[in-house]
Amino acid sequence: SMGKVMKPLGARVIVQEIITTLSLEARGAKAGIKVITSDDNRPRPTQGKVIALGNDPMLQEVGLTEGCIVTFAPHAGIRIYVEEEEFRSLELQEIIMITTETPEVV
Repeated sequence: SMGKVMKPLGARVIVQEIITTLSLEARGAKAGIKVITSDDNRPRPTQGKVIALGNDPMLQEVGLTEGCIVTFAPHAGIRIYVEEEEFRSLELQEIIMITTETPEVV
């Protein structure tokens, strides 16, 4: 429930990052070892939920819809902050894959 409505322009989408169970700590826990990572070494989220779509028809053509899960490179896009919440603005060519199944969240 955001107070502000974000409307990206062109072939851009706004995503809310998802921290998946592929994080080092989770992998360590599964293996029964305690993994301690500094923030520098912590893998950045590379999946996000699309919450807003630009007006380029290409976005629909490739199958992007609000609510779908996309995969992108760790440093892709531009970080934006709205009411102290962090989002990422991605251009279409930065999106690697669209996933229909929601990943397990830590």
